[in-house]
Amino acid sequence: QGNWKGATLKVQRTGTAITSDSFWFNNSSFTIRENSIQAHGGTFATFTIVNGVLEINFTSEVTIATTNLVNEVVKGISYRNDTPAGDASIQFTLNDGYATANAVVTVTSDLIYVTSIIEESMVNLLNGVSLTEAFLIGNQQATLEPKIVFTSAVNGQSSMMTSSISLNKGFILDVG
Repeated sequence: QGNWKGATLKVQRTGTAITSDSFWFNNSSFTIRENSIQAHGGTFATFTIVNGVLEINFTSEVTIATTNLVNEVVKGISYRNDTPAGDASIQFTLNDGYATANAVVTVTSDLIYVTSIIEESMVNLLNGVSLTEAFLIGNQQATLEPKIVFTSAVNGQSSMMTSSISLNKGFILDVG
């Protein structure tokens, strides 16, 4: 059974959190009430989702946060990004008060959204994705034909790539 009172789980993109990443729960073993996770009529955890980071505190406040409930919470976490920058590596960090365990899950996407006209020669997702960055991201992915999508924020604006890139695959451009 176990009692995970005091344990924490943090979920975010590996490295630096991205505000366009969102998390939620998809599980029938527990219910969500505001910022509480409940089962058997009582709260066993609380959570926050801020700037692309999900943090869960297992409190055993009313219901004991058993190993089974903790497992159900972890399995029930869902991820979404409406303007993906290709594949995303999501890190799960669980601390039970004695030790910390980390796991990384890769969410694959053949879509790469261009959200910025500020060209950069290195990928920096914190300020959006330029056309140059989109090509760099696509080159690194396993997808054979990544699709670059131009968002409404950049449609109709001009941008000049500031560096040359050798493309190692075909790309699909969606200019909307």
